Amino acid sequence: MFVVGGIPQLTFLRFIAAMLVVLYHYGNETFVAIWPWLHAVIANGAVAVAFFFFLSGVVLGINYLKPRLNVAEFLMKRVTRIFPLYLFAFVVTLVLQYIFLGDLPHGDAIIAQALAVHAWWPPWCLAINYPGWSVSVEVFLYAFLPAFAQFFKRLPTARWFAVLILIWLLSMVVNAFLRAQGHYDAAFVLYFPLWHVGSFAAGLLCAVVIRRIKERGGAQVGTVPLIGSVLLFAAFFFFPSPLRDLAHNGGAAPAFFVLIAALALHTGWFSRLLSWLPLQVLGDASYAVYLLQFPVYLIFTGGRRSGSLAIGELLVYMTVLVATSIFVHRYYDGPMRGWVLTKTGQVSNSDRVS
Repeated sequence: MFVVGGIPQLTFLRFIAAMLVVLYHYGNETFVAIWPWLHAVIANGAVAVAFFFFLSGVVLGINYLKPRLNVAEFLMKRVTRIFPLYLFAFVVTLVLQYIFLGDLPHGDAIIAQALAVHAWWPPWCLAINYPGWSVSVEVFLYAFLPAFAQFFKRLPTARWFAVLILIWLLSMVVNAFLRAQGHYDAAFVLYFPLWHVGSFAAGLLCAVVIRRIKERGGAQVGTVPLIGSVLLFAAFFFFPSPLRDLAHNGGAAPAFFVLIAALALHTGWFSRLLSWLPLQVLGDASYAVYLLQFPVYLIFTGGRRSGSLAIGELLVYMTVLVATSIFVHRYYDGPMRGWVLTKTGQVSNSDRVS
């Protein structure tokens, strides 16, 4: 079982974020007339992708942001974590697009997406399996971490805070500038990997805070402070602010920080609930949910590229998607990753628990 950063109560959050992205893509208009409040939540669903980048920073910061980092081992584990399922979803989507839509994208776009570098080229970033643009960003962030570790090992830990906060602030300034100009391509502003470094850096900062508190036997967060963190998190998205306008590209990082830090340090009943085995299973399948949402949608709709489903259709679609994702994770993704790690002589102690 995969446990987020060794903190099981965070694993299920990945599933919630993945399903929110699914609802954003295929249920954005479903609840407008019936439950406007739910529509308002779903309309912010794209921000869940920024949450993935933030959570990656937390996971990698807790496990790998150390003075001595085995770069080759780290990169092999990251490649093994990402690519077996990513390539599976890519090939399935490519075949389904040809079957249902009778077309194939340009050869360069196919190569770029197969290598997970397509987010660097805005015209190609949403080609084929379009949710996969975020994997292209993740690959860049993973490659970026060894440079972070190399730089940070020369600094006292106290200075890490200042550097990471500065990176996030610079990222917000750049993103605000790009949006203010108004003439840049939307795909470039939203999906270009460099613009998401701020989310990742904020996640690393959160990891440093969590790790220092745990190492020093610091105070644990009770239920009341946890509820307060959830309310602050919700308030961020329901009240206008300059950061909310930048939420997709890292503006939501303060809200993520408060929520994740509180959950990671919480040891009460709610954390035990989130650590419940069925919820862990859903969390483990979240990567498959995210990558298989479009190919399953293609099959379910008989070849539609996009569009909101009716409530009944949406519930059936999500049920099929989750069941398919659990199956693929259990019988393909997990075994394939284990096989690759075994063949390469890597033991995934940081990412797995027995």
